[in-house]
Amino acid sequence: MSDSQLQELGRLGLRVEEHFQTPCDIEWAWSQGQFYLLQARPIQGMRGDDRPMPLPAMSFSPEERERVRREEIEALTARAEPGGTVWSRYNLAEVLPAPTPMTWAIVRRFLSGRGGFGMMYRDLGYDPDPALDDDGIFDLVCGRPYCNLSREPRLHYRQLPFEHPFAELKKAPQRALYPRPIINPARADWRFWLFLPVLMPLLLVKLVRAELQQRRLAETLAQRLREEIFPTFAAETEREAAQDLGRLDAAALLERLDYWVRRTLHDFARDGLKPTALAGIAMGKLERVLVRSLGPERARAALGELTMGVRPDPEADLPGAVRDLAAGVLDRATFLRRFGHRGSQEMELAQPRWVEDPSALDRLLGQAQSPSPMSAPADAWERIASEARLSPAVRANAEADLKHLHTYLALRETAKHYLMKGYALIRRCLVELDQRHGLEGGIFFLTPEELPRLIAGEDLSGRMAERRRQREIALSLEVPPVIFSDDLEAIGRSAVVPGADVLQGMPLSAGVAEGPALVVHQPGEAAPAAGPYILVCPSADPAWVPLFVHAAGLVMETGGILSHGAIVAREFGLPTVAGLPDIHRRLKSGQRLRIDGARGTVTLLPG
Repeated sequence: MSDSQLQELGRLGLRVEEHFQTPCDIEWAWSQGQFYLLQARPIQGMRGDDRPMPLPAMSFSPEERERVRREEIEALTARAEPGGTVWSRYNLAEVLPAPTPMTWAIVRRFLSGRGGFGMMYRDLGYDPDPALDDDGIFDLVCGRPYCNLSREPRLHYRQLPFEHPFAELKKAPQRALYPRPIINPARADWRFWLFLPVLMPLLLVKLVRAELQQRRLAETLAQRLREEIFPTFAAETEREAAQDLGRLDAAALLERLDYWVRRTLHDFARDGLKPTALAGIAMGKLERVLVRSLGPERARAALGELTMGVRPDPEADLPGAVRDLAAGVLDRATFLRRFGHRGSQEMELAQPRWVEDPSALDRLLGQAQSPSPMSAPADAWERIASEARLSPAVRANAEADLKHLHTYLALRETAKHYLMKGYALIRRCLVELDQRHGLEGGIFFLTPEELPRLIAGEDLSGRMAERRRQREIALSLEVPPVIFSDDLEAIGRSAVVPGADVLQGMPLSAGVAEGPALVVHQPGEAAPAAGPYILVCPSADPAWVPLFVHAAGLVMETGGILSHGAIVAREFGLPTVAGLPDIHRRLKSGQRLRIDGARGTVTLLPG
């Protein structure tokens, strides 16, 4: 092709991009001295995830990218504390890698001290800092949610000087992907020491009260969830789903939206998040007991074995339903009736649910044949308790903690199943508003506070287009998984990838597996017909589950011990390692891997 033809083709691409307001793939033809546009579609990975494909140089000018980079650095500089702040892309990044403005506005409120997240902490007996009532503990950095480790310790007790030590994390940044706070008396101000004689008894009372409150909840919450909270919420969401939103005027529709945000992410989430917290508390107690006798590495492996095969309640068992659907035991209509409110990247409100786009489910399933679910060996606890040489009293307490761990690991996934029913109704209201105003998805680039202006007739198209472009420029910037306030210039700087043959990550599910890597950037990418393979992916929300059925092991960039991916991997019996930044970009499909889920290692085998 000549230079003039290349320029003309480039102009055609720019016209398409300008029309859709997003980078696009185009198919074109040259015939009889003229270009023809055959079809165009937005580039996969550019919307609603954190895996943007490299953008054409013409998409954003260097000046635009540098402007956005400087704005991000200035915003973080303003949020940094004098002693240094660390931002870590863990926890939330697994389920919401790159939220749209509407999603982030709603979720950020939910995660604040006033939202369901903060209310759950208070119900557990903790005393969060009121300063978190509005800000919460997460910041958006270049379109991705990061946990602010300066604010995170204040969720528990506002008076105690807990911290994530900046200097230690700087030496070992990987530890920030699964951080644990420590007490540092040097961080306490003069008021703490002046009133310590008065504060100490009060703090001791709070600590004891919290411990008793958590024990009571561990004994009673499971029954209350199953007999009262889940059925009530399920019945209400089913009634609402049967309503015709087209009959509501705009003001009534906004009221329904506000109601379901509060009902789902404040009222229901207040209880629905407690299984995750109680499972974490039980796991922490059990881990401390086992570490004393077995050491950290063996204790982690033992915990992985003891939690193998934990499954949600039957009505919420998405992995089991996926297996049955793949095996032909469950028909597609029944699956969609039960699980149609779930979907890929389901915490992103801009993403359709499976019931809206059943073809997405079909693409994920392919021709998979499902193996039987894995379970922990019947004698696992007996063997591990004997190995640890636990005294009768310690063993009895540990058995109670193990029982609570199993109960609330299962209920964590069950609670999410029901929470997503309400979340789907939030999306339903937003989609109705979007369609009424012909925004073609633009509503997700507004915020809830701007919706009254939209229904009043104000033209917000310029604002939506600007935010869409700003977000995509931000997502085009490379950002490390851990950011330090003394090196904010790391934003936009290409990371140096070490060439180690053995990569050390976080152990999530015990076992050893070997096989070719299947590197998948998005769950919609087709899996090969033959297995087994080592699935390598950024994280694992429910949309990834169909790819588990042929996998021998799992490697993820993000995900903690209580993450969805870890829980489902243990149910499938898949050795799993996480906490390896950019691992889905560092490996290629076909490379032979050996993963050790107990040690958290990924070995790149020769050949």
